[in-house]
Amino acid sequence: MEDLILSYKKVIHLNPEDFASLFNLGAAFEKSNRTYEAISYYKKAIEVNPKYAKAYHNLGNILSELNNTARAAEYF
Repeated sequence: MEDLILSYKKVIHLNPEDFASLFNLGAAFEKSNRTYEAISYYKKAIEVNPKYAKAYHNLGNILSELNNTARAAEYF
């Protein structure tokens, strides 16, 4: 998983507006149980593409798992 994370970071370094790589990096962090890094990249993906519903969904799920239901509801 670390190789995948490094690959996404390289793509983002070259193109910080690549929302798909931002989202996928968030997902890779989530799968690696690096929750707060996942949250950060899901938020960045939303900033770049506020119409990408899956980023909102994944972010809401993480916040819900952290028992932050009020914040999770904002993203759902």
